[in-house]
Amino acid sequence: MSSQKSRAGGPKTVPLFMLAAMAVGGVLLSGCSEYTITAPDPLAAEDVRWASGLGIQLADFEEQPSGLWIRVDEEGEEDGTPAGQGDNLLVDYDGWLPDGRMFDSSRELAFGARGPLSFRLGIDPLIPGFEEGVTGMQLNEVRTLLIPPALGYGPRSSGQIPPNSWLAFRVELVDQQPPPGS
Repeated sequence: MSSQKSRAGGPKTVPLFMLAAMAVGGVLLSGCSEYTITAPDPLAAEDVRWASGLGIQLADFEEQPSGLWIRVDEEGEEDGTPAGQGDNLLVDYDGWLPDGRMFDSSRELAFGARGPLSFRLGIDPLIPGFEEGVTGMQLNEVRTLLIPPALGYGPRSSGQIPPNSWLAFRVELVDQQPPPGS
């Protein structure tokens, strides 16, 4: 058999050994079409090195049973009802990675300055650490939340957020309405 066009103008033929080589090569290369990136293991809170500009000292925070860390930066209105499940909330927020890079903000022009985030607590999909961190806030209260990977995006990345990243959020509750029908 020859791999060239026959003299009669018929179709090309391929030697058997070449077909076998192409089949083996295809099997070997098919494993290269997909790849897996292994996420780094999550760090313990004590091992996270926060950029100095963020002003984060773990000793200033209270650890929650879930692993979330909360610091109250400004007290809210004492006569209000704490934010609870089903409440319609408006919050201003800024989010940072441990290295000090801001990855999202409701106020900053670089992120669209969208204005306060509107959501129903416990109903609209948010990362668990953010939901837990705003639960119980009073109107005009400001908190800083340190969210471990398990309560954030976990082993998957999201936009600028690498897998298994700790997140810092500064959150201010700017409006709160009780659930409809209450």
